[in-house]
Amino acid sequence: NVGLEDANITGAEAVGGLVGGNFGGNISNSYATGNITGTDYVGGLAGGNKYGTISDSYVIGNITGNYYVGGLVGWEEIGKISNSYTIVDITGQNRIGGLVGGNFGGNISNSYATGNITGTDQVGGLAGYNYQGNISNSYATGNITGTDYVGGFVGVSNNGTLTNSYSHANVTAGSIDNYRGGLVGYIVEGTINY
Repeated sequence: NVGLEDANITGAEAVGGLVGGNFGGNISNSYATGNITGTDYVGGLAGGNKYGTISDSYVIGNITGNYYVGGLVGWEEIGKISNSYTIVDITGQNRIGGLVGGNFGGNISNSYATGNITGTDQVGGLAGYNYQGNISNSYATGNITGTDYVGGFVGVSNNGTLTNSYSHANVTAGSIDNYRGGLVGYIVEGTINY
């Protein structure tokens, strides 16, 4: 039940609109709006979320960083995100996502992201990189632009599972040889369930 409005936050690593790093904590019914700028692990709500839970929360604003940049969370590891959304414009480089930059073994459900997402490598409307994570009942819309491994929903899904999710995004990549997809840019031994 906490909100931060019209924020202007600038940092280096682990930069978030509400929390820099959430390790095992619970964030619920909270939000952040404004401008968030950092280098790595930058998120509109939290820079990093490890073993933590984020629910019923949202972000509206502009987010800028280099690596692991997400509308809600930059780096997600074995955590849970549910019933949350972002309306954001993001500019970054590697592993850039409308909701999460990188998802490592985490569970994301009933969430969505919309906005203009721009990066270079592993760029997705919802998640830039998904490793052994589960994403369900979620979607992404907006304009997704990158150079390599660009997806309307997920840039790269490595041994991850995507269920009952979709993208309604415009996807632009360097060329047809640079792994771009309406849903996933590149998938490695993962599963997509409809």
